[in-house]
Amino acid sequence: GETRTQVSASNVVVLYAKHERTNIVEDSNNAFSVYINLVGQGNADIFRDGVMMRGKWQRSSVQEFFEFVDESGNLIALKPGNTWFEIVPTGYSLDLK
Repeated sequence: GETRTQVSASNVVVLYAKHERTNIVEDSNNAFSVYINLVGQGNADIFRDGVMMRGKWQRSSVQEFFEFVDESGNLIALKPGNTWFEIVPTGYSLDLK
């Protein structure tokens, strides 16, 4: 808002991951914290150059970078630049218009 420039990203990655409610109360409204497991693998939608690619994310530890593969197991490369990650629950459905 201050610079009046549009926010943009070279890549947008939607990670589908299991969300688990914890017993940690976060605020005065009794909202509970959520644990999101980002180790292992899950589905992913990758948007770059005006194209959406469906694939999988994978990583073996929190110290590792995410790796993205298509349905055939081929690596999906991200475009150099900034990347916006959106982490959603498994079973979430994107409304693409």
